[in-house]
Parts: sequence; structure tokens; C-alpha cells
Amino acid sequence: MSIVDSATAVTSKYPHVEPEIASLPDDLSADERDCAIRLIAENSDVFSKHEFDFGRTDLLTHKIDTGNHKPIAQPLRRHPLAYVDLIDQTVDKTIEAGVVEPAASP
Repeated sequence: MSIVDSATAVTSKYPHVEPEIASLPDDLSADERDCAIRLIAENSDVFSKHEFDFGRTDLLTHKIDTGNHKPIAQPLRRHPLAYVDLIDQTVDKTIEAGVVEPAASP
């Protein structure tokens, strides 16, 4: 299988890694390029598949120690009307991607 065929096979199976394969340096030898393509394909699960694919871990947790201080309540800030639709669309996308979830707090 030629390098072009190898790259095409990988990008058809893992389309989210196509930019990484396309950005490989031109000065790689055929063997180096093939090795890099195989490495990318074997580790395709660590590459982001879409804009909101951030990845998660349960290996550690994060806590912000505020001591004895109460949470600070601040009023909502107004957004320029020109950005409201974009903000709503982005929030909807992050909800659909499972990055955030709807919440209601006092």
C-alpha cells in the first residue's frame, strides 16, 4: 500500500485526524511519513473529534478552597444584542455535546 493509500485509508476511517496527517512536514521520508500516519491512526482516540470534544478524566478532582468565605453573588452581565444569538447557539451546542447541563440556581 502506498503512502497516499495509507493516508486515505486512515482519514476515511478516522476523518478527525485528517488535519494532523495533512500538516505532516513535506521533508519526511516515505518511511517516516508512513510511521507517523500509523502512529496517528493508532492513537486516533486522543484527538478531538469535534469542537466540544474536550475529553474528561476521573483520575483527579478539583476543589477551590475558599476558607470560611461565602460565595460572592454578582448580578448577571448584559451582553451586546449582536452576540445574544451566537451565545445561545454556543450554549445549545455545549449542552448537546454533554459539556454542560441546564441548571437553575438561586
